[in-house]
Amino acid sequence: MPYFPVDDQMAFHPKIIAAGNTAIGLWVRAGSWAKAHASGGKIPKEIVSALGTEPQAQRLVTVGLWERVTDGYQFHDWEQQTGNFTPEQEKQQRESNRQRQRDKRERDKQRDKQRESQDSHGVTNSAVTQRPSPSPSQHVTDIHVSPVVNRENSSTDDSRPVDKSAHWAQFGITDIKHVQREVIKRTGIPVTETETGRVIGLILAKAEKSNTTILSPQAYVISSIRHSWAEIQQSLNETVT
Repeated sequence: MPYFPVDDQMAFHPKIIAAGNTAIGLWVRAGSWAKAHASGGKIPKEIVSALGTEPQAQRLVTVGLWERVTDGYQFHDWEQQTGNFTPEQEKQQRESNRQRQRDKRERDKQRDKQRESQDSHGVTNSAVTQRPSPSPSQHVTDIHVSPVVNRENSSTDDSRPVDKSAHWAQFGITDIKHVQREVIKRTGIPVTETETGRVIGLILAKAEKSNTTILSPQAYVISSIRHSWAEIQQSLNETVT
């Protein structure tokens, strides 16, 4: 974006020292305003009053940093100070920068859509192809998830010394923590691992009931959370107290 440049030798320049810190504060702020509004270095009196004081402005005139003009002040050697840009060139520069920002936002938007499309196709084309078979005698509706009545009790339940990774792996859930983070991200509810297990059970049971075939339960669960987060959020709100 356009900016008001300050020379690296400014700190101890004789004019700067003569003006004093408070007047230079006005000079910098006014320079920023002039650049933002492509005023060509002219500062109207009302802007000076909003940014500083009349004595400070007069001090800048005295040391040669500003000049008095009709209805305000003018930066001395504004074009040289800001890179020899005319007001019209400054406006063009600002519009060019704005256009670059708009183009960047559009590219980011298209990239996000492409990623979402790839995620969706990944589930449709590869994950949903065959029914999971955790074991010959166990179905997704048999997943054990303790009823959640109180969040403190559920967190205690999560601390039991069991191999949870192995437990969820038999249902095709390779990363329970990933699922947990996705639930929290989409619903805004800080669920425990036990509550996450309940969500997994509901999703897989629903898939089994509708005769949906699944190759990758992990991918299917993540996709379901992303697309049905409102339903999951309602279910959690009705259960968690």
